[in-house]
Amino acid sequence: MKTITVPQSCSKIGQWQFAGCHTLATVNLPDTLLSIGASAFHNCNQLAAILIPDSCAVEGDAVFAGCSVLKRLAERDEAGSVEEYCRRLWRDNKTEEGGDEGGDEGGDSERQDRESINNSAEE
Repeated sequence: MKTITVPQSCSKIGQWQFAGCHTLATVNLPDTLLSIGASAFHNCNQLAAILIPDSCAVEGDAVFAGCSVLKRLAERDEAGSVEEYCRRLWRDNKTEEGGDEGGDEGGDSERQDRESINNSAEE
């Protein structure tokens, strides 16, 4: 799988959703995406660039850990490394929400988003 287009109906990418997808090179995220879970793209070795929508929160600073060729996260990123960018987004999100709640809060909604992503990847 080289390209994933996350459907507009998906509001969250869960923790570890695409971890270890070594051939994944392109991810198209919808403007409707609200959050990306911790380590969602961990060790996606071929992922080179991804545009994170302004409305999207990043959960944790290791979302893109091990993405060795990832050079550009977003057009809106002024400067700094991928890790610095994720840390900044994560801190901003924690501040807005009043802390890190942790846990699996998505329940059925997150499961439906995961199924929707998996179905679009199979098409």
